[in-house]
Amino acid sequence: RGGHVSAKLAGADEKAAITTALERLERIAPRGVGVADVDVIVPVFRGRSETLACLASVLEAVNDTRFAVVVVDDAGPDLALRADLAKLAQRGLIELAVQPENRGFVAAVNTGMRQNPGRDVIWLNSDTEVCCDWIDRLRRTAYSAPNVATVRSEERRVGKECRSRWSPCH
Repeated sequence: RGGHVSAKLAGADEKAAITTALERLERIAPRGVGVADVDVIVPVFRGRSETLACLASVLEAVNDTRFAVVVVDDAGPDLALRADLAKLAQRGLIELAVQPENRGFVAAVNTGMRQNPGRDVIWLNSDTEVCCDWIDRLRRTAYSAPNVATVRSEERRVGKECRSRWSPCH
């Protein structure tokens, strides 16, 4: 019986999280089509509330770097999530690439990377939330030395404050 009650509460929490994320996304103005220096690639399979919160955090963050959000729908089972992604693309908030069948994370990232050749790319798991000027800080680290190939993040939120450490990989 306890499990049933907690499942109901989890469902209510999930619905509230989805509503909150959709409200956040609704307040974001369309970015329009333009030149971007970076593609933020977000492969998506499932996890509606987490994905919507992720996209809201990326689009709300304030960066000087011009970027595009490229979401790759990896043929996930959640039709409501897939419809949300299509609406975000129609509003001009994201670029959406749709896989005809589930091909997995790496194939989804590769699909995303093919969308806009020549741009820097950031791979972001769909359950990640970012803040502040995260792209600017990541790029500064990536371009801090000529032998830096990749950069990984160790980011933590403490309240509304963003604390991160960027580690170049040579």
